[in-house]
Amino acid sequence: MQQGCARFVALGTLLIACVAAHASSTPLTLSYSYAPDGGGLYRYQFHMTLDNHDGSWSPGQGWAWIIFADAQSAPSQLSDFVGNPSDLPVGPWGEFTVSTGLHNGPTLGFILNVWRPNFVGESLSWSGLSAFAVAPGTMTWSSLEASDGATSFFFEPAVEDGGGCRADYDGDGFVTGDDFDGYVAAFENGSPAADFDRDGFVTGDDFDGYVFAFEQGC
Repeated sequence: MQQGCARFVALGTLLIACVAAHASSTPLTLSYSYAPDGGGLYRYQFHMTLDNHDGSWSPGQGWAWIIFADAQSAPSQLSDFVGNPSDLPVGPWGEFTVSTGLHNGPTLGFILNVWRPNFVGESLSWSGLSAFAVAPGTMTWSSLEASDGATSFFFEPAVEDGGGCRADYDGDGFVTGDDFDGYVAAFENGSPAADFDRDGFVTGDDFDGYVFAFEQGC
């Protein structure tokens, strides 16, 4: 079991949490979706839900220091994430910040504020932009602090929910020839934004996938 520390700096104060680097059970699920938003960026939507899928929840439990797209001792997949300020506050959290160290990723702050969901199905949502498309099945998340019988958890898998319209390449809410032209330009330039199947490479499979999605519409 690897031990390590995560660091968070705010208002001149350094907070450090030393935790074991392994996954553990949680009644919470983080789901996400993303779609092109124009300019080579992707708009991400996140939903953190108490679904009690492991049966461990009891009233009063709370979680804090939430890190999403958490990477162990490496740069986060969403290291450039810019949260949408209009989504704030997200439950008890009033800002988007970042954690570094063993845990690296966008973070809901102030980190020690605690979310205590009141019922199964309660959910918090937020969104933001990144230039990176996360490959399916690779995003993890963590809660480094827990209280009142809850358990902290580390590098739990996040669930891609398939939301968004990926054919809407420019993110304007419509599928038009502008989306097709924009995708073709990105594909011809070998832009990472043209990696439609998110396998880390820009190939003919990406082009075929986008054409199929475009023909299907949204």
